[in-house]
Amino acid sequence: MDVASGQRELATDQGPQTFRSSYTTAGLDVTFVFNPMRLRTPLEVGVRSIYNLRTNQWEVQPLVLDIGF
Repeated sequence: MDVASGQRELATDQGPQTFRSSYTTAGLDVTFVFNPMRLRTPLEVGVRSIYNLRTNQWEVQPLVLDIGF
């Protein structure tokens, strides 16, 4: 689980205002190492899934981790 907090300052008619927010996400990475067509060079690929607890949204990112040359 990742937790972060941030702040930003906005200029308004009443002067600058500071807004603080907390960001919380949970995620999982899955990777595979394989040898396609019996090649000697292994490939490593994976997928990362992230769930944003604040917005209740899922995000999936492909990962290309290693091509061993």
